[in-house]
Amino acid sequence: MHEPRVVALLPGSAESYQRVFDDEPSVAQLAELKGLRNKFGRLERTTVPDDGLDAAALLSLNKRSDGSNTTILVGHGRLDEAGEQVLCLPSGGLIRLSSLREDGDTQCLVLTCGGRDFGVTGEVSAKHAYRMVRAGMRCYRASSRDGRLMTRKELVESVRGVRGTAMEPADWAVGTVVIVVIGAAVVSA
Repeated sequence: MHEPRVVALLPGSAESYQRVFDDEPSVAQLAELKGLRNKFGRLERTTVPDDGLDAAALLSLNKRSDGSNTTILVGHGRLDEAGEQVLCLPSGGLIRLSSLREDGDTQCLVLTCGGRDFGVTGEVSAKHAYRMVRAGMRCYRASSRDGRLMTRKELVESVRGVRGTAMEPADWAVGTVVIVVIGAAVVSA
């Protein structure tokens, strides 16, 4: 696997927060999101798009060839009226995870609250998602410094290992997070 890229779909304003979470944000929640957007933006190979990104633009980001064959998307997810998992975009749009899976170039592996792919139980906050992604990227770089490429399964395991750490009560303030790992092959973990 080539080095993954990350796309953090976190709201950047009170309006986009309301579109994503269907709730009014507190001043503290907005400040925390701003800090997390900055942290994600400092991770190598990470994009934090503006709040106007729509589903078509997200799908085109997935097709952009930059030498990576894996993309990690971080954003808020929920079930739609049909019971399907959707990713809530800061623009107010929704994209079904099945649409990402059906995209011609890629298959998806999904880490979400209560998700089976990673064996996650409960919710994952945006703050904890940042820690998970950062740990996965650090493990990838360490393996490449040792002269070998990390597999997707190893990336999943490094991210899952962080999930087992204790979460602080403040972690729950920003909402639920979905991480979608998009690549050429689905890893069963």
